[in-house]
Amino acid sequence: MEDIKLTLKYLGEVGVWVGVGLAAVMLALSFWTNADGIVRTKPFIVQSGSMEPTINTGDIIFVAPQPKYYKNQVIAFRETDGRMVTNRAIEDQGGRGEGPFITKGDANRTADDEEISFSQVMGRVVFTLPKMGYVVAYSRTPVGLILLIVAPMTIIAYDEIRKIFQKPRTA
Repeated sequence: MEDIKLTLKYLGEVGVWVGVGLAAVMLALSFWTNADGIVRTKPFIVQSGSMEPTINTGDIIFVAPQPKYYKNQVIAFRETDGRMVTNRAIEDQGGRGEGPFITKGDANRTADDEEISFSQVMGRVVFTLPKMGYVVAYSRTPVGLILLIVAPMTIIAYDEIRKIFQKPRTA
């Protein structure tokens, strides 16, 4: 019976630290996706399905600027109306990696209407975190902030304070 209690105690402590780790990651991603220019690689939350199944709605993509962009690379760019889009470069009309580029979403039947200049390109997609964008977006809401960040931190603080004031057991 004592072994079971000890095992449960250790599992509880591991669970608390896993929760701390997850909360820290979510907080960092939430700040990082709001940050501008802190690091070269910038994360974005995908909000449409134009690149499915390669990149899905709700994924977080990490975009890094490159000196040149080539055919078949997935790039993120700003359209002339300011909207950010992530699509595949299906053609480099200049042929030197400097555009203008013709782009197309993997899920779309036709290429995009607008040619993309090199200056519009924000970078190439270098990494994807599947479905994590939903969690980050939720953590930005008042309820999400409380459930995903404040509540775990409160539980951890309570557990640590309880340990400080708990009477030591005598053998």
